[in-house]
Amino acid sequence: MQSRKTAAVLGVLVLIAAVVVFIVLQGGSDSGGGSSNRSFAFELAKGNAVGGSKDISATQGDRLTVTLHTDVPAELHIHGYELAKDIDAGQTGSISFTADATGEFEIEAHHLVHGEEAPGVELAQLAVNP
Repeated sequence: MQSRKTAAVLGVLVLIAAVVVFIVLQGGSDSGGGSSNRSFAFELAKGNAVGGSKDISATQGDRLTVTLHTDVPAELHIHGYELAKDIDAGQTGSISFTADATGEFEIEAHHLVHGEEAPGVELAQLAVNP
């Protein structure tokens, strides 16, 4: 009787160990492994987007980094996610985030005049697909 209990306990422990090994080998993620890191870089010169506005895309769950180099004080703004970062003239700034919301999102740079933001200059339209 005792050996049956011992065998049952060992069986449960082996099953638990197998599940833990499986989770570790899968990276511990339930995202399906389809997400990736994506980076997008923009430049603002004399208040204008160098190269104009771009169409960019990502997949839901991707980790995105949006970088802006500017020669004027500006705020990098990702609409819809409501993320913003002030960047001094001659500097580069970045915003990193997980694209968890799907849809179309505008990425803008707002020129900062005495700390107040002016109307935005469109840098990109970001499409986040499911």
